[in-house]
Amino acid sequence: MQVVIGKAITYEQQRLIKIVQKQLSEIDKQHLKELYEVTRIKHEPKDFSINEVKREIECGKDIQSLFQLANTILPQLKISNESIKYYASLVGYYSVYKLK
Repeated sequence: MQVVIGKAITYEQQRLIKIVQKQLSEIDKQHLKELYEVTRIKHEPKDFSINEVKREIECGKDIQSLFQLANTILPQLKISNESIKYYASLVGYYSVYKLK
């Protein structure tokens, strides 16, 4: 049973990797290498001062391309919304280094 499950997991990983590699342009790959931007969304603003609000707006602009990329690729992966939520929750749990 363990062998069957291991093979299924490996097959699914390879399937997802192929889809992502096929869909990512060189620019997209570069953006993903610069995932340090993700760390910015892990931190809440200190207060509602104008400077903090400006930082939040700038952060939103910076990660917009990552959002658009995700909206393009996720439907092609054919994974459940619960799986997407699970993987998204890992961003809050792990460091960017471990996510790579």
